[in-house]
Amino acid sequence: MIEDLSKTDNTRRAIFRIRNLVSLFRQFKSANEQPLLWFLEIDSDTDNLPIDDDVRLNWNEAALVKIDDEIRQDWNYILKELPTRCNTLIEHYTSFFET
Repeated sequence: MIEDLSKTDNTRRAIFRIRNLVSLFRQFKSANEQPLLWFLEIDSDTDNLPIDDDVRLNWNEAALVKIDDEIRQDWNYILKELPTRCNTLIEHYTSFFET
């Protein structure tokens, strides 16, 4: 059970950071660029999940248990893809600064 909670917490943190990244790129009007599309997908697919602790305080405990199961199911996909997607994003935007 502790491992499951750890996976849920790690996934929540990853989703929270992905949401922040997408929000930042939207501010700069570059959210539709190819390297960011996966992050947009995660943001869109998880926008119904209560990720922030402040939001979770308003949720029923039984509902959170069910939602946390869904979050744990997303973990393997996110964990597998995140390093590659981050590297692609970094490489894409680093090229703007190379001379």
